[in-house]
Amino acid sequence: MASMEIEVLSRKLIKPSNPTPNHLRKLGISLFDQLAAPKYFEVIFYYSGGPDDNTAKKKAERCAQLENSLSDALSFFYLLAGRFVQDDISVDCGDQGVEFAEAKVNGKLADFMEGGLHIELSDKLLPWDSPPPVKSVTSPLLGIQINTFDCGGVVVGMNFSHVTTDAASMGAFVNAWATASRDGIDSTGVLCSNSSSSFHHEIASHFPARISSGSDLPIPPVPKPKNLADNKDKIVTKRFVFDQTIIKSIKESAMKAKNGSIQEIKASKVVVALALLWKAFMGLSVAKHGYLRAPVLNVAMNLREKLSYLRISEKSFGNFCIPRIVTSTNNDKMELQDLMIFLSNAIRDTSVKVAEARSDEDISKILIECRRELMEKRDLTDGFDVYICSSWCRFPLYDEADFGWGKPFWVSICSQPAEGVRLMDTKNGDGIEVWSNIGECSYMKSSHQHFSCQTWEFKPFFALPCNRIARKNITERSFGNFWFPVVAHYEGRPSKLELHELVSILDNAVKRTAENIKKASRDEIFLTATYAFKKMVD
Repeated sequence: MASMEIEVLSRKLIKPSNPTPNHLRKLGISLFDQLAAPKYFEVIFYYSGGPDDNTAKKKAERCAQLENSLSDALSFFYLLAGRFVQDDISVDCGDQGVEFAEAKVNGKLADFMEGGLHIELSDKLLPWDSPPPVKSVTSPLLGIQINTFDCGGVVVGMNFSHVTTDAASMGAFVNAWATASRDGIDSTGVLCSNSSSSFHHEIASHFPARISSGSDLPIPPVPKPKNLADNKDKIVTKRFVFDQTIIKSIKESAMKAKNGSIQEIKASKVVVALALLWKAFMGLSVAKHGYLRAPVLNVAMNLREKLSYLRISEKSFGNFCIPRIVTSTNNDKMELQDLMIFLSNAIRDTSVKVAEARSDEDISKILIECRRELMEKRDLTDGFDVYICSSWCRFPLYDEADFGWGKPFWVSICSQPAEGVRLMDTKNGDGIEVWSNIGECSYMKSSHQHFSCQTWEFKPFFALPCNRIARKNITERSFGNFWFPVVAHYEGRPSKLELHELVSILDNAVKRTAENIKKASRDEIFLTATYAFKKMVD
């Protein structure tokens, strides 16, 4: 990849286009906000540029459009333009503003993406090299950076305060901002149902923050992530992609029980990914400690529209997730199919417990007890390894982030200062991206090898002529290389394959690749090809 420089041209505070009324100035946070991790989380949207988007005038117009529509969207999401007050449980919605930076990248977006993921460069697409203290009275609750490339491509990087915003809230805001940019503020008002005051207060009105000394339910301290300041280990970020075919293959393989019979397993792609992660974490535990310690997965469950006694709408803003603590003491005896069944049951049990709740106090007790259990397990130095797993699957990040020049061709995150895992949908919604952040030490390499070997043990590569399946304006007489690598996946030992099985695997790989290219844009073809080439040399 060519060397690139990212130059920040300007920074400013963007305020709501309509001032927030005085009676909405002070907003109390909820119990869910109070127990959220005190950090910022990030999301990055990538947009390819058209042939007329690389002029200075067009770039300036786009930045102005994003700035003005952001101001309009903040009139409805005024919380994000506020600041925490010193009591730590309320926000002053005084229109202090969102930090908005414009940056210029001296290169093409395709060149930036060349060779796959570059974490160290992706970090620079965000507004802050080091985010400010999340609850400081001067810290913005949202930072945004608009990165414009020479080709006209645009990358929008955002940092959200996790104390006020969860993934669902982030998606709702991005949708409103994109709608304001694409269709105008009137459409944003319709989208928000003209009730911004209610969806800001909805969760906190039922589940207000509590002061520990005066509460019947003592509030456990919020766990502080083991970040670089507390850990000499460098945190290494890796990304693994499992498409629909791989997920199906893993499930079919897991359905074959130990006695050779077929065992039906109803597992979502998230459960499949979590089961693979669990296997990897067990290998990591042995390599780290010399013996197997029980992994503990903390997987958040979005409660919106899941309570039987109370309807909290999908538009409600703020944290509204409950941790699902999943652990087992029989890890050394559990195969992949056992883990899938175990995880599915554990997730279902939490859902049943939530559905059986009959009051706000019932839900508050479940939340606090789960938080206390998590803290107890993290404090046991000789018992458990705790991993925080966030799933953004089923959030329509690609569909709702059209600012007027098309949907993003990719949505990503970046490196993290603390250990954990995040799951995201692939663009077509069928596959899943797994982003792992694990400490780099002597066991790091073996951990990732264990994880990746689940799907990449058998990797034949061969060429498929693109001119037969791709864009019709590329003729067969065109000169130069124009072929696409086909990756055939197989989990298991290739030596056990019969000839007809091998033919079937290769035939399915060709059909899948051809179908994907038919639907892909230019940048998507480039990204897929570079990823496949990267796997070829790994």
